[in-house]
Amino acid sequence: MTRLRPWRIARVRPVRVRPSTLGLLRILAMSVGLSVVAVFDAAAQPCRVLVVVGMEDERAIAAGEEVDVVVGAANADLLRRRLDSVDVAATSAVYSFGVAGGLDPALAPGDLLLAAAVIEQAGDGGGGSATLRQSDSLLLATVRDRAAGVESVVLRTARFLGTSTEARDNDLDELARLHEVHGVAVVDNESHIAAGFAAEHGLPFVAVRVVSDSVYKALPPAALLPLDEDGSPDGLALLKSMLLEPSQIPALVRTARDYMAALEALRAFREAVGFPAPGGCGQNQLRTAAL
Repeated sequence: MTRLRPWRIARVRPVRVRPSTLGLLRILAMSVGLSVVAVFDAAAQPCRVLVVVGMEDERAIAAGEEVDVVVGAANADLLRRRLDSVDVAATSAVYSFGVAGGLDPALAPGDLLLAAAVIEQAGDGGGGSATLRQSDSLLLATVRDRAAGVESVVLRTARFLGTSTEARDNDLDELARLHEVHGVAVVDNESHIAAGFAAEHGLPFVAVRVVSDSVYKALPPAALLPLDEDGSPDGLALLKSMLLEPSQIPALVRTARDYMAALEALRAFREAVGFPAPGGCGQNQLRTAAL
């Protein structure tokens, strides 16, 4: 029998991993682990609804748990700057919420409307081309379902017009034309900006507005004064206006009565329907898909 000599037996040598390669493997493992943790951590965070309003009264009604409210104060530049600071990754939906001016003569103060779409007229009602942004169909259906059967909430779906200036500063004939041609029922200062923000970040959007007055009806001077940056009226300016033109007081009282009716309709919607947001936060799904 032939014996194998020791030096003929194959020796198994250990595989040596270079320190640099081992370090890369460790970093890769840690990165994958952290990514998975980040996804579950993000998913565990509650999604928040962004509500865009124009005035402090509207903000007070909209405020609540898991709701972020941004006030525009009828100032387009201010609103856009404030929206820049919103945490989009934790946002599930965008609402435009508040009062609006009626373009449809059949509407009355307190009428509640849900936007099927928002139209932004180039030049703010100056006759240029219009940009139309559709509301999210799922969010629209969810709001309708929530409101169905609630006696205090009667929703009408219509198109909205967004303008960055006071509606009465626009050509009223042009506004009437937009109502006839595009079917826009109300106008406000925030919906087009909120809709553009939602579209930019891939978030579902819808607008809920209540008629406060008709744009074809003249308002007293005190009702057209600029708002403070927090969306509140300037009390001193309001008092000064009434002292200088006391004849406007009866019209101001009527305007305030219509405004209060609009706020009551907003409260009824907030209490009965709220701000539902089907689906998760906007950025969480993207992060999961990336893994």
